[in-house]
Amino acid sequence: NVFYHTVAEIRNNVQQFMDEIMKSRWSIIDRLCVRF
Repeated sequence: NVFYHTVAEIRNNVQQFMDEIMKSRWSIIDRLCVRF
């Protein structure tokens, strides 16, 4: 649980999270998809 004091803090942290996800998006997609 994290408390942010401003909307700018929320936006900044969400952007950082998205940037990290995009660095390894294919491995994340592979983990989310079921393979038959």
